[in-house]
Amino acid sequence: MNTMSTQRPPTITDQMRQLLRGADAPMREIARGAGVDNTALSRFLNSERGLSCETMDALGLYFGWQVITSQSKPRRKAR
Repeated sequence: MNTMSTQRPPTITDQMRQLLRGADAPMREIARGAGVDNTALSRFLNSERGLSCETMDALGLYFGWQVITSQSKPRRKAR
């Protein structure tokens, strides 16, 4: 029997939370600097809510983050 566990790769949401938690500034300061709602950011970090694409874009611009993709083919769902 194969006992190796297969872990899923981290999602964009996982990575965003990790980056925010590792930031050197308080979340209130980040929210203000990025022009996003502090409450929404807090709820996101507590896994209570997601973030809109616009909020993720604003945070990405604030931090100067870039999305780097792998060269693997996207998976298709079976029909």
